[in-house]
Amino acid sequence: ALLWTLVGTARMWERRCTDADFCHVRVGRGGQRLATRLVAPDTGPLEDLEPVAAVSLRRFVRAHSVVPALPTAVALRGFAAIGLAGDRQAARSLVRAMLIQLCTFHGPDVLRVAVVCGPDTAAEWEWAKWLPHVQHPDARDGAGSARMVFGSVLELETDLAPVLSTRGRFTRNAPAVEGVPQLVVVVDGGVSGSGSGLLEDGLDSLTILDLSGFAPRLASARGLQLVVEDGSVGARSGVEVESFADADSVSAPRAQTVARRLAPYRVVAQASAGDNSDEGPATWQDLVGVGDVLRFDPGRAWVPRRGRDRLRVPIGVDP
Repeated sequence: ALLWTLVGTARMWERRCTDADFCHVRVGRGGQRLATRLVAPDTGPLEDLEPVAAVSLRRFVRAHSVVPALPTAVALRGFAAIGLAGDRQAARSLVRAMLIQLCTFHGPDVLRVAVVCGPDTAAEWEWAKWLPHVQHPDARDGAGSARMVFGSVLELETDLAPVLSTRGRFTRNAPAVEGVPQLVVVVDGGVSGSGSGLLEDGLDSLTILDLSGFAPRLASARGLQLVVEDGSVGARSGVEVESFADADSVSAPRAQTVARRLAPYRVVAQASAGDNSDEGPATWQDLVGVGDVLRFDPGRAWVPRRGRDRLRVPIGVDP
């Protein structure tokens, strides 16, 4: 509920691929074992103990060794796919919560998001178009950078072929590599059976959040199967489902609030040591003297001009 307040602060996009919590995302709140192990004091022989006190001591240690309602997280890089079954709307709310967390704490240079949805589910993901992480790295359209929202898995594989073709097979313990952003693909409907099978085999630095049963085999063999129902999230093992947390839930309007606050931000590329600064302005902002728009100061830039400078504007560069 408070993620939107972190946008624009030092906390935004703080996690890098070298951090221990890179791509860790909270899915709910549940019981966690106490970090400090509780050890009962030495007692006398069993036959000398007072029964009620001995039982109370064991209950005390057992009760306070687990702390309730602590954040429970999932490490996305450890799974090629995460299948979400149960209540479809509750599962969508959980995925929205996961995405806005990921996009708040990870920049679009280290994490990107793609969505596959059909006409019946497109409205559920309309808010995602505002995320900088959903903007296509290369393709552009009339609104600027194209959004990585696709109608089928085949369309995604075709459009992102240059990115996917460079990635090897999924390996659970592979370290994150600088310059290879983690790709999170949400599959919620779309044209079924249209993929080439590339995603279903699992790829390095790619995790599928599967809401429609797109890759059940991959989620079972190399992933995680979650069930979201009655406000809780549990892990499926065979036919058994073990609930481990109260599921996080975020509505589409709240997710859109976070996404629209993130929308103006972009990662500022750092100049390399070999860059030649004598070649003149490299961008339009440099040409008009604005520089980095994140540090734009209207009070200084909009000082009234007089005389010959009043309507003077740059139109290009020359020697």
